[in-house]
Amino acid sequence: MKFKCNNCQNHWNGNGFSTECPACNSGNIEKFHYAGSGSGKRIFAVFVVIGLLGISSLLLNEIGFFNGNTQDPDPPIKTMPLEIPKKPIEGDGHGFLLNDFKDDVNVQTVEDRIIEIREFYSKIQGAPNKESNCIAAQATRKDERGFHFTNTAKECRLTNGNMYQQVNLNGWEWTETTTFYYKNDQCFFVFLEGASSGGSYEYRVYYDRKGKVIRVLLKQGFDSNEIESSIEVTDKKRKQDILSSIANSKQELRTILSS
Repeated sequence: MKFKCNNCQNHWNGNGFSTECPACNSGNIEKFHYAGSGSGKRIFAVFVVIGLLGISSLLLNEIGFFNGNTQDPDPPIKTMPLEIPKKPIEGDGHGFLLNDFKDDVNVQTVEDRIIEIREFYSKIQGAPNKESNCIAAQATRKDERGFHFTNTAKECRLTNGNMYQQVNLNGWEWTETTTFYYKNDQCFFVFLEGASSGGSYEYRVYYDRKGKVIRVLLKQGFDSNEIESSIEVTDKKRKQDILSSIANSKQELRTILSS
């Protein structure tokens, strides 16, 4: 509570029992109110009212009070139902790109991809006149013992974007033939068959639509040259050795065809 002394003009905070000025001991005192304190309260009240009116206006506008619209002006976006994807094809990054397929929206399983590859392979193997549109070349090179051997390569383009390339490499007591199968210039399958003094072997490598290796199969035969059933190669080092052998065949094919 504020007080004012009419004798010495002193101002101080007091209470209901204050009867004289603490500065001059005069009893000529009166309660004192600062100018504008009441108007400040009124201004605050005005702002409160304006705020409440603004909030009310927003709420009324949301329910369509002003424009008569009782529907939601911005209905929620309808979303597609959630689908659980199939297990994607996995690989280790070796191989060639494959991107020319009709439907790549859904993730393809390894099993579905193998079925698709077999269909592509069957069309190439069963194509009429598959040797009629080919380019071929040969080259003589020394093997690891210094003996000269002739290697051959060819590339055959078929209809509907199908193509295959084949290279035959020879050395002292060994031979290998590797065939690369393509759809629209993209490789999807490689088959390598070889033989040496120690026996015979076959490699089959399957690629997914992005060019990653999804399966490597191996067949082997020994002195009798009777090849066993195919087994899937899971050992990383063995798989890398097979992929390196195929990469070497690919490089030799390019060298022979460009000579």
